[in-house]
Amino acid sequence: MAFNAVAGTEVVGMANVRVIEPAIDTNRFDPARAVADGRAKLGIPADAFVLGIVARVQARRRFDVFLEAARRLCQRDSRARVVILGGGTNQYEVARRPVEEMGLADRITFPGVLRADEYVSALRTFDVKAYMVPGTDGTCRAVKEAMCSGIAVVVANVGMLSELVTHEKTGLVFDGSVEGLDEAIERLRANANERKALGAAASRDAMDRWQREPMRLRYEDAYAELVGPMASRS
Repeated sequence: MAFNAVAGTEVVGMANVRVIEPAIDTNRFDPARAVADGRAKLGIPADAFVLGIVARVQARRRFDVFLEAARRLCQRDSRARVVILGGGTNQYEVARRPVEEMGLADRITFPGVLRADEYVSALRTFDVKAYMVPGTDGTCRAVKEAMCSGIAVVVANVGMLSELVTHEKTGLVFDGSVEGLDEAIERLRANANERKALGAAASRDAMDRWQREPMRLRYEDAYAELVGPMASRS
């Protein structure tokens, strides 16, 4: 005997489960919307290759892997820059001090927590966004927002990240190691055409999958299926 998650009844032999992904504000992150690239405000050269991450700065978010890959990038490319968006009470120990010890304080920027169009503007400075591990939320909203923005995303094969990003179609999926991340970043840095194609495909995919109105209708359908059998028994 199994429980029918949609209709709220017990069924024999199988469970009826409906999965509906959380929506994002696709209009806010639409690349066609008139929001300025934030490079000038952040002091980043217009022609720099920018690697970014959006995450709460905590050790569990694997900043050790990200920062080592960032160090290797900066060694290869003297004009590369790195942007870390997010806050965290252990930010100095986890990220700022390692950046200082690497001698990269002038190459890695910490804008902190940004809101409204300041966040969208900062996100648009990224050429590539890396994501190491899902946060407390687990649904990886920041990855969806970057994809919607048309940014090429590189994600570790952890949690649901590989369900959001299709390898070599809407981004790159790597094995979670420094070497894997480094190789993916360098691949996209060296190939602007692939980078732009992945970003464009990611934006189309995000628009199709996570727009609010279609999601609202799916929720309504699910609740209708749930309430219908209950109403008929009342």
